[in-house]
Amino acid sequence: MTAMLLALPAHAQVDQGRALAAIEACQDLGEALAKAQSPQSAPRVTGGDYSDEFAKALDTSFAGEGPQSPAGMAMLIDLQREAGALVRAYLLLGIKANALSSDLSGEQAARNFLAFLPEMAALYDYRIRVGSLISQSAAALPGPVADPRISVAVAAIAMEQEKVLLSAIAVSSDQQIDPEWRAQRMMVLSEAVPGFTELLGRKKAQEIADTALVAARAEQDPRVALQLKDFALALLR
Repeated sequence: MTAMLLALPAHAQVDQGRALAAIEACQDLGEALAKAQSPQSAPRVTGGDYSDEFAKALDTSFAGEGPQSPAGMAMLIDLQREAGALVRAYLLLGIKANALSSDLSGEQAARNFLAFLPEMAALYDYRIRVGSLISQSAAALPGPVADPRISVAVAAIAMEQEKVLLSAIAVSSDQQIDPEWRAQRMMVLSEAVPGFTELLGRKKAQEIADTALVAARAEQDPRVALQLKDFALALLR
């Protein structure tokens, strides 16, 4: 899919050097996490030796605003995946064989999530913001009349962005996590909604909105419940 996107005519230009630097920074953080022996030795988003790497890794300013060129979109897709790999690496820190194969390892992953809330916040927010740019760009690609393969690529992108949104809703509605942290994630989700709507289409938007509304009904914190409802309504506008 990435190779086909790169072959499409370019529109806006991106700073490829900074984009590649962001990808490299993500990979550097992943290597540092693989070597970490404990949460204390893991890279932290602020106040540690890796704050500059995080700043590079989580930079999207190289892409600007609005639909991106196919080359820029391909880089954003790579960066979104790299950020997802970092989320998984944080969750699996200290888990033998890097696999969630037992109740004990699942409990450790949950503890890791809470131990790294600042990093989880930065990575989840980044994936949402990048997803919004990817979605805008994919929705602006030529339709199936121009090239049926583009429709296949766009459908794959839409499926991946749906997963990103559902994952963000899941953590934002997990009542074991601090409500203020969850409220901040919902703010980012709501701000990013306009970028996703055209790509998702009415049916998928409805399904995601329904998931948010179910979470809102179960939510005990009034602020988060309202944000979940507002997010659902924004998706359907």
